Amino acid sequence: MILRALLLCWCIPFAANAANVGQTPPALTGMDLQSGQAVDLDALHGRVVLVDFWASWCAPCLKSLPLYARLRDEFPRADFEIIAISVDEDAADAQAFLKRVDVQFPIVHDDGSRASAWSPPGMPSSFLIDRQGLIKSRHIGFKPGDIDALRDEVRTLIEASHAP
Repeated sequence: MILRALLLCWCIPFAANAANVGQTPPALTGMDLQSGQAVDLDALHGRVVLVDFWASWCAPCLKSLPLYARLRDEFPRADFEIIAISVDEDAADAQAFLKRVDVQFPIVHDDGSRASAWSPPGMPSSFLIDRQGLIKSRHIGFKPGDIDALRDEVRTLIEASHAP
């Protein structure tokens, strides 16, 4: 677990195909740990999507995931979705975490390929994607007050797509 955390902090930022603001994000598919259903970022094209990389050993993630769950409920599903990617080495660690933290959005366990492609610079890291499928912002770390700024970003992206 510690080795993986160090790799996330030091090695991933040097990946050539990192997810960068203004670009199309890397492919993202997997199985939802909670429902067993397929998850595909491409299937959400036309919605604003928050992709969040987290881990059960990440203290700020204990705070961010419940707040993200509330944020998701503030907007229609047709406008906004969240996909959370667990970078835990063992999916059982993520599942145990999810028993303590109630979230109803898709959670995908990473085998290492997703973090390698997206290059999250720390834990947690999130990427906000607009309806056209471009990364509009990247957030590193989390403090409870961050949710207000994120809410404003999501609202702005949703409203921009409804403007004449």
